[in-house]
Amino acid sequence: ADARKGKMTHVWHLAWTCWTVLLGTRWNAHAAQVLPLRFKGHVEHNRTHPWRRELEKTAAIWPLGGSVRELGYFYLTLQLGTPSKAFEVIVDTGSSMAYVACSGCGRNCGKHADEAFDPQRSTTYQHVGCRDERCACGSPACQCKSKDQCYYSRHYAEGSSSEGILVSDLMAFGNRHERITFGCETKETGLIYQQEADGVMGMGRSDITLQKQLARSGVIDDVFSLCFGGTDGGGSIIFGKAEVEKSLDMKYTKLLESTYSGGFYKVNIEDMMLGQDSLGLSRYQWNRGAGAIVDSGTTFVYLESTAFAAFQAKVMAAANKAGLPKIAGPDPSFHDVCFGNVRGGEVALSEYFPPWTVKFADLELKLPPINYLWVHSKVQDAFCLGVFNNGNSGSLLGGLFARDMLVQYDHDKNRLGFARVKCDALPEGMVLRPDQEESLAPQSPAQPWTPTPSYSSEEETDVHVSMLPALYMLGTVGLVVAIVVLVVHQIRRRYRYTEIGWDEKTSEISSLTLDMERTLSGSTELQPFKPIQ
Repeated sequence: ADARKGKMTHVWHLAWTCWTVLLGTRWNAHAAQVLPLRFKGHVEHNRTHPWRRELEKTAAIWPLGGSVRELGYFYLTLQLGTPSKAFEVIVDTGSSMAYVACSGCGRNCGKHADEAFDPQRSTTYQHVGCRDERCACGSPACQCKSKDQCYYSRHYAEGSSSEGILVSDLMAFGNRHERITFGCETKETGLIYQQEADGVMGMGRSDITLQKQLARSGVIDDVFSLCFGGTDGGGSIIFGKAEVEKSLDMKYTKLLESTYSGGFYKVNIEDMMLGQDSLGLSRYQWNRGAGAIVDSGTTFVYLESTAFAAFQAKVMAAANKAGLPKIAGPDPSFHDVCFGNVRGGEVALSEYFPPWTVKFADLELKLPPINYLWVHSKVQDAFCLGVFNNGNSGSLLGGLFARDMLVQYDHDKNRLGFARVKCDALPEGMVLRPDQEESLAPQSPAQPWTPTPSYSSEEETDVHVSMLPALYMLGTVGLVVAIVVLVVHQIRRRYRYTEIGWDEKTSEISSLTLDMERTLSGSTELQPFKPIQ
């Protein structure tokens, strides 16, 4: 009886293990992914920052870079193809298409940080034809020109453009590799051609974005967060849902539906203040045209012409009151409004300029002067106004506005969240809780990216999402085997009994244990056991 009990215990352990694997992998499939953005120095190209940080459990970390001062944008380094190759892409919430330069682009593409993507050198590359469901470009729509190839094109407001073909390949995402569809450029113009970054990662409100693809695959929740650092750049991008500490006081405003095809993050601005003074404009003036848009791919802040004039006048009045001289900007081709003799530099800005308050429909953000000023690159202790005239359009809040601020783009709840935090020290300033509390710990100097195993807790099992079908099958088989063993055990107990009988082999009366065993073939046989003398 003890032996049978022990066997049954092992059967239950097998069933419980299989079920735990099923639940554990499903539970952890939506863990948030934290990708720190790191400032890239202007002296030399350095994609690996000397102090990389990593989630203790399941987050994937890439060395990233960018800043308002040096590059005018923040970028994320993607690993695409097999074997994986690195590509720098600008993080842009004002567009939806993700693309990098393609090997066949030649002189039609500029010189970028990395070699162009070569589909023929990737063993996991897949062609995207015109009738393929992955041939989706949003607006403007995809085109079919030749050889059953899906084409895309994008034209931007400042005059640059990108066009090429859609391809499908694997993207490294932590210790996972997920299949995504992205653009492979065959032609670039304007700033896209001139920029150092290899491409753009559009993160707008569209079904074709990278984060939407990951969400549809069940890898993450339909939420991501951006945290752009201060004057020295840096920060983090968080894929997936991650709760923050209450001390950060995250506040939310509702996202409005955009009437334009770009899938913008449109909000409702009711007023702006510099110090205690309102700029005195109507809600219509703040939200006219395309409306008030939060756009990480835009460097500065752009306001409707009347709002811009009022904003600039108050800043110049504050500078005059503080006795700051007006000086020329670093680039003579632009008529920047700059001020010198700001003694004490950035830390002393509040002594010269008023704070900036942005009043949304359901929250107020009070920001320091560094969120509307930028550092003069040629004159020490000098700063320039980062707010510009947007003509008859509404308000455009770019990367300067979002300095040292965690911005959460929550598609699930249709809202934007804001919390003031030092983004270059984000790991110390917040606690991420995808499912349980997780913290970030310092790591040794970073090496070129290679897939690394995740750290897992006793409560969670982190696996590649592509393994889930196999694990579900394994769990199902384990449960079926356990049930079969239990049924057979019960049947054997039912058809086993002891009686006094005649043993023909020994020609004597013995006590026989008779076992009517039902086998898998359905046969029933009488099996005499060793008689008791």
